[in-house]
Amino acid sequence: RLRTFSSALGPFFLACAMIKKRGLRSLKALLPLFSIAYFSSAQPAPADGPKAGDYESYVFALEWQPQWSQPPSCDEKLANHLSPDSYAATHFSVHGLWPNYDSGLHNGSSWPQYCTRPVGGQVFTDCESDPTAHPYCTPSGAATLFNTSSGWQRYGLEYAWSDLARHEWAKHGSCTPWTQERYFEHIQDMHGRLANGSGAALAAANVGGSVAREDLAAAFQKDTDGKKVAFNCDPVSCFLSEVWTAWAADPAKKLAPAAPIDYKDIKGGPCPATCTQLGILAWSYDGVCPEQPPTPRPPPPRGD
Repeated sequence: RLRTFSSALGPFFLACAMIKKRGLRSLKALLPLFSIAYFSSAQPAPADGPKAGDYESYVFALEWQPQWSQPPSCDEKLANHLSPDSYAATHFSVHGLWPNYDSGLHNGSSWPQYCTRPVGGQVFTDCESDPTAHPYCTPSGAATLFNTSSGWQRYGLEYAWSDLARHEWAKHGSCTPWTQERYFEHIQDMHGRLANGSGAALAAANVGGSVAREDLAAAFQKDTDGKKVAFNCDPVSCFLSEVWTAWAADPAKKLAPAAPIDYKDIKGGPCPATCTQLGILAWSYDGVCPEQPPTPRPPPPRGD
């Protein structure tokens, strides 16, 4: 779900080269050329406000909370509930479950967001600009069921102590055919599928160290029937922040997540190929945010 300005630079230089070659000198001439070059190579965009319940697959994302809680983005309210012996300090937490498109079936769009639910007249695009626009923007019922010591307060601190539950429900959950309670139940089930698997075990065994990227990929692929996964990491330090997996939506079961499929949304994944060794950041603070970000590079693998 990353969009970078750098993707526009290639088309920009192409447009400039065409201008130089053709002797065009005015900005008026530049703009249409740049627009054509940019939009011909732009990444697929999300569809805002489509009808809910029309998609083919999901991305399910796990996050590594110690990396997510580094400055300058550390949330003090969340950090107050994070300590070295917390589950979230040594295990993967939930980021979200995102309906995904086969872009060839949806005019080039790659996923739906802030959908429209005709029954009840729920228009979630209103929630994008104002999270308090309507009562249905906020998952109040789900918070009662899942914000417990064995639920979000264990594996989803961003849900329990920050605003990620509201964001995920309005942006992604609105596009499913489910109630808010069913949406978060599916997220809990998906976390259970992977949290006890080979990939999560390898990461937990190397907290404070690092793991070869290819080894971590192979471990997670044991949990996804050999299907490809993607990693998100800090491009400089190579500390792991997320794991993205993909799953088919089963139309026979109200689009419930079904068999794993290859993750192929972003070429190469959002973690640069130069990060062949991924750091598994440890959390050494008790109820407070760190004052400084982690060291520039992850430590070598344990035992080396």
